[in-house]
Amino acid sequence: MTMLEAALDYARLGYTVVPINAGSKLPSVKWRDLQTNPWDAEQIKAHWGKHPTHGIGIIPASRNTVVIDADVYKADTVQQDFAQICIDHQIDLSEAVTVKTPSGGLHVWLQISEAVRSGSDVLADGIDIRCEGGYAIVPPSLNEAGKPYRWGEAGSVFDNPILEPCHPNLIEKMKVKRESETAEVFDLDSFMDQPTADGREKIMRDAVFAVGMEFARRYKAVPPDDLWMQMAWALYRPQVSERDGRTLEMDDRGETMMRAKIRSTRIEVEARLNKGLLDDPDFERIDLPEVDPNTPDDRPDLPLEFWGDGQEGETPFDFVEDVLTDGAMSVVYGDSNVGKTFFVFDLACHIALGREWNGKECEPGGVIYIAAEGGASIKKRKQAFEQYHKISDAPLAIIPSAVDLLDPKADISRILTACETAASVFETPIRLVVFDTLSRVMAGGNENSPEDMTAVIANIDAIRFATGAHTLIVHHSGKNAAAGARGHSSLRAATDTEIEVTKTGEGYGVAKVKKQRDLEPAPDFGFKLETMVVGVNKRGKDLTSCVVLPVQLDGSETKRLTDNERIVMGIIENMLIGEFRTKKPTTLSFAGNAQIMVSDSVPLDEIRPWFYQEAGHQRDTLRDTFSENSKSESAARKSFQRAVNGLKNKGKIMSDGKNVAVPGARIG
Repeated sequence: MTMLEAALDYARLGYTVVPINAGSKLPSVKWRDLQTNPWDAEQIKAHWGKHPTHGIGIIPASRNTVVIDADVYKADTVQQDFAQICIDHQIDLSEAVTVKTPSGGLHVWLQISEAVRSGSDVLADGIDIRCEGGYAIVPPSLNEAGKPYRWGEAGSVFDNPILEPCHPNLIEKMKVKRESETAEVFDLDSFMDQPTADGREKIMRDAVFAVGMEFARRYKAVPPDDLWMQMAWALYRPQVSERDGRTLEMDDRGETMMRAKIRSTRIEVEARLNKGLLDDPDFERIDLPEVDPNTPDDRPDLPLEFWGDGQEGETPFDFVEDVLTDGAMSVVYGDSNVGKTFFVFDLACHIALGREWNGKECEPGGVIYIAAEGGASIKKRKQAFEQYHKISDAPLAIIPSAVDLLDPKADISRILTACETAASVFETPIRLVVFDTLSRVMAGGNENSPEDMTAVIANIDAIRFATGAHTLIVHHSGKNAAAGARGHSSLRAATDTEIEVTKTGEGYGVAKVKKQRDLEPAPDFGFKLETMVVGVNKRGKDLTSCVVLPVQLDGSETKRLTDNERIVMGIIENMLIGEFRTKKPTTLSFAGNAQIMVSDSVPLDEIRPWFYQEAGHQRDTLRDTFSENSKSESAARKSFQRAVNGLKNKGKIMSDGKNVAVPGARIG
């Protein structure tokens, strides 16, 4: 990645970028101007186009971030002080985003609810902070010796769009000025003395925080969002006014912004409540405004539509033509290793790009993909999609970690914050949020429990109602495939669109719409997984992933296989996908001199012994070997031949009586 590409990526994420002289820590421009007037993409391209080797600094406060800069290489005392800070303030260096500096120092990146002033030796000797009025140098910048800054084991800020929150006690510690701060290298006066652009934002922030703290102190709980909104609004609204004929909402100082501040403030208030930190001497007690918790301000009456009022209104808009509707919830389910995550990721990418998908129009919009089972495989799938479709960017952001949707106090606000951040970076609303998979977002809950399942559904509903996005859940089939997705029936009852993904052959699958609340069910979608090489690992082996390509269905995909046909098909697939297998290209010969060239094949004689063993075990009779003229051998041979013929007739395999190949292996 070039410096220009990296600088643009940081800017897209919402950070203010500062150009750094090559091999230096000093900015190459008057960086303080960037604190109030950050560069846009064109200015970034212009600068790094002329100075491609310049390093990159970012202003952490531009995205509610604080960076702890620990010079742990300088002395044992710095290491000890830093270790104690991590212990006291619950910083897990294996989970927090970190940067390893070329000199041996460490930067720790944390989310912060309010900006603090940058300074040297603020937390201890050799431990600085970078936030408001400061900058931090980031990868892939180089020092004077040409050594790079590197991200730590948890990955980069792009891998972790939701940073670990900074502990409230640590925030307070950062606010305490140390005598050594006078030695700070940054002259902040010119920035800090500037008047606040809009004091209404501070009034709103103070009102939200005061209500949350007072409520928690009195009732030992955080207020519900609607009640919090009413009380904070009652404090805030009399103190502010519209300006220049613009409403508060137009100036981003209305109810939408307040609800966002409530979501971000909830994290801090809950942390203080859980740690018993509500008796802060600097916290000024307030009288909570009297509001009716059952009647939210300005809520309109419920609509009434009478019999004679006219025809039925339009159905919700299908932003994926005939498949998915705005603001609804869908479930895509199937057995393990049938390609359901590939299928969903391909759909999500097409939505982000607004490209036609399987012959269906897609309206574009931002996408959040929560890869709760781990982000490594998703990143490879992203690379494969980039290579095949020849794209370099898309409004799709990945959260490569598990989240807790069982507890409404756990990760809901963090997910909503991520959606807001991504929407701001994309400059378009979030249209789709994917949860992959349901089992990994239930935080150990019981899928068969009505209480746990309905709790997760309620929290997913909260996300889609707050964002207006469609929520899509990737899930597994139950033991009885005919019964649909695994778990309690409340999931299916709440689902608007249900899609089952099944495997039809090695690398082939079909997606069938099983339920559609507001649309007519679309025809089945056939697909195949095309393998792509996306890199090389440390041992020199190819790293591969797949892209999803549409396949025209001919009806054979839905034909039910007999028990013996399934056994033979499974043997063929296992033999063709062995890790150390050497492919056997051949030409299948048929009557009338017809020939088909295939890239890989298996001799029937190699399949037959495995079938005897598998079929024998299935019938509780071990037939590993047969006497030459035994009736058991004759019956097994006939069963095997019927299974092979059945698979040929159903279009699952090609065979000339000597060798077998799958249709996807055909050449030409």
